[in-house]
Amino acid sequence: MLIGIDFDNTIVDYNEVFVTLANERMLLNQYLGGGRQEVRDQLLARDLEFEWRDLQAAAYGNRMNEATIMSGFLDFIVRARSESVELKIVSHKTLFSNLTGKGTNFRHAALQWMTKFNFFQDLGFKDTDIYFEDTRDAKIDRITALECSHFIDDLEEVLCHPSWPSVTARLLFANESQLRVSGLPTFPNWNAITNTLWSSNNSEVAA
Repeated sequence: MLIGIDFDNTIVDYNEVFVTLANERMLLNQYLGGGRQEVRDQLLARDLEFEWRDLQAAAYGNRMNEATIMSGFLDFIVRARSESVELKIVSHKTLFSNLTGKGTNFRHAALQWMTKFNFFQDLGFKDTDIYFEDTRDAKIDRITALECSHFIDDLEEVLCHPSWPSVTARLLFANESQLRVSGLPTFPNWNAITNTLWSSNNSEVAA
């Protein structure tokens, strides 16, 4: 078994970062506790796409150190390592913001964040287990080349890519309250993924 994992909003929890940034810039109307998704929905509903993209550039760049790790992810890693499962992180992450083409190096920020959370020590990752790709198509090509048995991602459009490898089972990491139209196995948290992958019957996520 070789499990591939997306990075942003799958491993990294940006909810509080986006809320903090939006509040600092006085961009939110009434906030109902919906984290990153609510911030996005509010801004796009008011045609504030530039402001949303600017928040993303900050969250994935010079404010990434404020992001936390998804609840249950560390337990998933412990279980995977105990089962001798190989893990790879594959992320669609450009070097710099597409908005400006400059600023904080997103990949350096991500690696610094991983170091902060001991990915290369306690969690057993090596540099060669981390892949940053410039485009979504390149991400799919990497997943194919790695021959992942499973891949975990928060975006349906990634898992439903027309070039998705047939040998790779798809696990959608997403809140059940969000509309899902793809019919993919959907998991609201890492504990649900761990329990499903190592249950006596994990046919729900068979490739």
